[in-house]
Amino acid sequence: MDGIATMRICRGSLAAMFAVETLLHLAVNSAKPISIATALGKSELPLQGELTAKMIVQVNLSAFVVCAAIAAVCFMFSGIFNSSKYSIGFSGAFVGVNILANMLSMFGSLGVGGLDKFKYLTICSFYDYRSVLFSGNEWVTKMVFPAVIAIVALTIGSVVFRKKDLPL
Repeated sequence: MDGIATMRICRGSLAAMFAVETLLHLAVNSAKPISIATALGKSELPLQGELTAKMIVQVNLSAFVVCAAIAAVCFMFSGIFNSSKYSIGFSGAFVGVNILANMLSMFGSLGVGGLDKFKYLTICSFYDYRSVLFSGNEWVTKMVFPAVIAIVALTIGSVVFRKKDLPL
């Protein structure tokens, strides 16, 4: 199996996972609508309204684009390195740094000084569910960056992999 086929399988499985999750979320929400306050985990705030199908699709679409960007960078590392220890190591370090930076930036948003700067180190900062829930359109603009990252990383990984003379 070549790199392009692997990329299509990974992208397809990620899309299928998000499609199933979105459909199940829509089904559960239609049976028992969830309020926006409950969705944010802040039931004590006087937030009005319920999650709509449009909101659910938009939140899951934005999460999919961010996950696709992270998966694309991991695919790029797999295409670049001949040895699995390097591809897994760099992919794992990339994902770990993104998760750690995102967690540290969350502490910064809670008032811990200086940690809010970590949001600039992670692809996860492009995931803006609050914009969707509060009827904003900033989330659409933020999706351009991870989409470009995904396209560039997939292209680099594919081109490098195709040019390899793999040892058998």
